[in-house]
Amino acid sequence: MINISWDILSWHKKANSYWLYCIKSYFEKFSIYANDIFLDILEYSIVDKTELIIEDLKNNNSVCFAFTCFMRNYDIVIDISKKIKELFPLSIIILWWPEATVFSDKILKNNLQIDFIVRNEWEQTFLELIEFLIFWRGNLTSIEWISYRKSKKVYVNRNRELLDLSICPSPYWDSYIRRSDFIDSMPIILETSRWCPYKCKYCSFSLWFNKVRYISLDRVEFELKYILWSNVNSLWIFDSHFNINLDRSKKIFELIIKYNLNTKIKIFIYPTNLDSEFIDLMKLANVQEVEIWIQTSKTSTLENIWRNYINYKNWIIENNINLLIDKWIRVTLQFIIWLPWENYSDIKNSLDWAYKLRPFWIQVFTLMVIPWTILYSEHSKYGIFFNKKQPYEAFKTKHLSKKQFSDAANLWDSIDYIYNRWFLKKTFIFINGKFNILFSDLLVSWIEFKKLYLKKQLYLKQEKLDLVSMAKLFLDFLIKKENILLKWDDYILLTRMLLYDCSIYLNNIWLVNRNNLFWFKVGNDYWWKRLNKIINYQFIFFLVFKDANDKIIIWVERRLKVYKNHFFLYRKYLSNSLNKDILMEIDKILSIQNII
Repeated sequence: MINISWDILSWHKKANSYWLYCIKSYFEKFSIYANDIFLDILEYSIVDKTELIIEDLKNNNSVCFAFTCFMRNYDIVIDISKKIKELFPLSIIILWWPEATVFSDKILKNNLQIDFIVRNEWEQTFLELIEFLIFWRGNLTSIEWISYRKSKKVYVNRNRELLDLSICPSPYWDSYIRRSDFIDSMPIILETSRWCPYKCKYCSFSLWFNKVRYISLDRVEFELKYILWSNVNSLWIFDSHFNINLDRSKKIFELIIKYNLNTKIKIFIYPTNLDSEFIDLMKLANVQEVEIWIQTSKTSTLENIWRNYINYKNWIIENNINLLIDKWIRVTLQFIIWLPWENYSDIKNSLDWAYKLRPFWIQVFTLMVIPWTILYSEHSKYGIFFNKKQPYEAFKTKHLSKKQFSDAANLWDSIDYIYNRWFLKKTFIFINGKFNILFSDLLVSWIEFKKLYLKKQLYLKQEKLDLVSMAKLFLDFLIKKENILLKWDDYILLTRMLLYDCSIYLNNIWLVNRNNLFWFKVGNDYWWKRLNKIINYQFIFFLVFKDANDKIIIWVERRLKVYKNHFFLYRKYLSNSLNKDILMEIDKILSIQNII
């Protein structure tokens, strides 16, 4: 049997291999040489060492190596393919999708180790190419959607019609993806439709695929039954817009409800095409997370990038997101910055618009001006400057000054740290609601305050800020900010918010004081016995009290190891420093009931 190695280098192993198994199942169903060829799918992460990957491939005994080629792994793939060709000069190296599709002729001219490139959709093209290479079946010039080099000349064959998905076998059907391959920590991937009907200017998929095709519901039902009855942890339905056909999506939800034991479902949805029945079915199907591709809240920009099928002035979209959140469904809103006609105020407005809806996550991506897209051909018109190498990220636009570009980047970077990772999230919400300050304005002020402090730290050659120092610094920022006047009750509420944020950020809960006993909670387990043992967790102390001059003092401390004697030392220290009324107030602040 002839061995062919198909290698994928993705962000995480098991994350993107679903489509490779689609190729394998198609090949083994329709190729007359299926019994003579073994397609070996090897999965690596882009963080894996190149030397280890090459060593693994050396021992694979393959005559042909195919690599899935993305923007993020392109350089690694080119490097590995060179070394493979040096080790096995007679081997055949194939690149595939999507980076290879865009630059097929250029890649073949500049990289002599690459023999063939499969462009666009893959199942039938790969089958015909492998049968020709191994058994000389057919004619190379008649294989559609490939590019190749012959006598130092590059040939680009014509495109083919899109594949009829109704004939495609399931990679789960004959156990190409086995239950033993399922990993609890990784989601299982499934598609019920393929591609997108829209033509957004920045998207490379719209160049070749602007038609949605559906997989038969019979196949979808089999796959859902197979996956869900395996009781996997999570399933991602990877349709670009799962609910673009609302009636069909409801039928799929009914199938999920029928077979789901306890699997968490994630989908990508079109934000305006929802109704109450769809949302109710989502909840019954155990859909716990949805992603919505917003990109920007500026209407004129949406029109310029041909994404004006979403109207953000329409109250329906905000109402739908609120309905999802009310059902305790985690909503992720995604944005792209540096889009055409966006200035600094527009970027802040998008942030405030998203923040107002209180989604679970706010994800931000830098604009990538991908070659051959419409935006790529019009980048001069919009005054967008970008890197000419992968991943083609924009670094300047005519609507943003150099400082604004940097400020906007810092603004969105802070979102991941503060909002998505929970550090100061509840605290920001409290300040925003209490003093009616725009979230973006508060965030900008905090970024500037922190920047000045860090410059001072660098000048003094002090260490980088840890969590506790950051919490102290934030309190100092609030005290000094002109339009924030904190009262005693505000400090109490603020302390609770900080406790909550820090505990979520550290993935453990608080050390608290009540009735001379120190109680603490780690994960979901309470511990109040065996305090003489060392506890190897991080603990945050937040105490708010007034000194003899009625000055508000906030004491913040973190300890990695806590002993029983420490508890009573802290209590004794506080007892000597404060009167009974203040001690009672501290116990009230730090009581489990009040915090939780």
